[in-house]
Amino acid sequence: MTAGDREKARKLLAALVLAEYGREADTFRNRRERAFFLNTMAERFLDAETALGRTAFRPVRLEWKIESFKLTLADGTEIELHGKIDRIDADRDGNFMVIDYKTGKYPEARDRLEQDIFQLPVYAVMALATAPDSGASLRKAVGLAYYDLSGRTAAHARDMVLYDKDALPEQPASKPNSSRKSSVDLAAILDHSMAGAKKAIEGIRANSFSAAPRDPKVCRFCVNEVLCGRTSEDEE
Repeated sequence: MTAGDREKARKLLAALVLAEYGREADTFRNRRERAFFLNTMAERFLDAETALGRTAFRPVRLEWKIESFKLTLADGTEIELHGKIDRIDADRDGNFMVIDYKTGKYPEARDRLEQDIFQLPVYAVMALATAPDSGASLRKAVGLAYYDLSGRTAAHARDMVLYDKDALPEQPASKPNSSRKSSVDLAAILDHSMAGAKKAIEGIRANSFSAAPRDPKVCRFCVNEVLCGRTSEDEE
């Protein structure tokens, strides 16, 4: 994105914002949120797009609906997953990044195979298996990114939470040591996340909704034991 392109993009964003916020009453909150979007979120977005413009990656899918991804469960049952991916950027070789826009907090990268990041790896697998209606095919997932538009998590808007260090140079990441993965490790994370999706679906089909907190110690402070079925004996 050149300086001229950036100014055109800024004007376009301003027009869209004014039209969208114009649908609501002219309150103090409305004006405050509109100003925050224009002065903070839009500028962070434009900064990230300017930096991305210096690379070989370009947006190739926006709001991409995938409605026919087939998934076979352990008992042989075939189900369909549906999803809508905010954005996919790709280069000419079919290497691609899955991008999700965020205005709040999001999961961070971990040093282990098990990741708190779940949606983006599943989307990457779905994208690889789904033939696009038009345009270049997607051959290899090399990055999973959140656009941290509000600035609550990362100093940079495009936070590459997981990426293939063998395919990409250093990327902007809030957890750089944990975000860099080898091609083998990133592929394993994608497979592990899809296995987690299967397990979750099988649990739903079996009506298994037992509480499984990440840290059972916090249960002693929770007042919702009636909802989850946990008892004081479970904490001992």
